[in-house]
Amino acid sequence: MRATNLNAIDVLIYSHHKHLVHLEKTALEAFGVKRIEAVQGQDQLKEAIRHNYRDIVIINHMPGMPLGPLVEAIRSESDASNPYAIVLLMTSTPSRRVIQEGIRCGVDGVMALPFTGNDLWRQLVHFVGRNRSFVRTSQYFGPCRRRLHNIRYQGEERRAD
Repeated sequence: MRATNLNAIDVLIYSHHKHLVHLEKTALEAFGVKRIEAVQGQDQLKEAIRHNYRDIVIINHMPGMPLGPLVEAIRSESDASNPYAIVLLMTSTPSRRVIQEGIRCGVDGVMALPFTGNDLWRQLVHFVGRNRSFVRTSQYFGPCRRRLHNIRYQGEERRAD
């Protein structure tokens, strides 16, 4: 894995679980991240993304927590400082429904809990070192959700691009 310098990265963690935040902060600090902030409420999240440029936002998902308003606050708030921030969803219930909901809302990646330092490192390096194109429609703003680009679909609903 190539060397990646994360000391200039600004990370925001949204979580209601203080022990998980402590683990994430410890791992991020070990990777060299200097600027880490944790918030608990949705209002705090909106304030934090409004007033400070964030490179990465980590959302610790809890069962029953609606993702739409959180990701929308990051991606489509008219005064969000960086709507192109990397959004990483961490969940203890990585069911198909949760993963699909996260992707539909505009997260960049989903990571299952519990995690190791290597897991988090791989995710960060993967997303920091990769520029994904963003898509804006009337109902969605976020990274392009297409993962496979070499598929030769020939049906009547084929996209122009």
